[in-house]
Amino acid sequence: MRKALPQYNQRYALSEFEENPIITGLYQEIYDISSTILKLVDPLKVRAQVFTKLVERMEEITMTWKILLLGEKTPNSVNAVNWLETYTFNITFHSTPLDISEQFRKNSAALNASWIFTSATLAVKDDFSYFCRPLGLSKNNTLKLDSPFDYPRTSLLYHPDHLPLPNDKRFLPEMIDAGIDSFKIEGRMKTALYVATVARTYRKAIDDYLESEEKYRKNMPWYQEQISNCTYRQFTTGFFFGKPSEEAQIYDSNTYLKEY
Repeated sequence: MRKALPQYNQRYALSEFEENPIITGLYQEIYDISSTILKLVDPLKVRAQVFTKLVERMEEITMTWKILLLGEKTPNSVNAVNWLETYTFNITFHSTPLDISEQFRKNSAALNASWIFTSATLAVKDDFSYFCRPLGLSKNNTLKLDSPFDYPRTSLLYHPDHLPLPNDKRFLPEMIDAGIDSFKIEGRMKTALYVATVARTYRKAIDDYLESEEKYRKNMPWYQEQISNCTYRQFTTGFFFGKPSEEAQIYDSNTYLKEY
């Protein structure tokens, strides 16, 4: 199935492939195989507890395939967002429910415990219903606390306007010379390989520059080669130079680049 899908890493709604006979044929084939395996292992569950767990897992997998890929309608499948993600060698299927109130009520009743939710983003204009409704929280106590920090008086945002673009060879040295002593490597929704490669490369680049600017410049091709070995989306400067305009958004592509 991986070969039948686009080769770049991306997310797709399952509905995008409903009219693709190759993909839907593979869906059916996978379901048929899982159903056959289930029939073969089902008699084993009377022999030992471990086989019972195996059969239950196979039943769960088979039903999941039927719901996600063959369009079997259930209350949970209708009230969910279903999608898949393609990676270099594999595919991951996802199903996220839009409403978990019934399941949450069952879990909370079974535990007979108090639940306390805290976050800076639970309320929208002092209204908590956006958070409470999907959880089925009809009887609840809410409390909104203002921030104790006096931001206008005690905070200061320093934004130097002389720094080069982030993809400029001079960017890292300029950031270090400006007094920045901590760099955050974004790894959200990335693989462990991506985080390890990028963090290792930046760590070496910083150490090389602190040891010798000549060594840093000499090793620049190696840094760039290491970073390009990861799949990534196109870059923008974001809010680096101020509030971005509509031209800052990349509209023509949302795919990952792969230069290795």
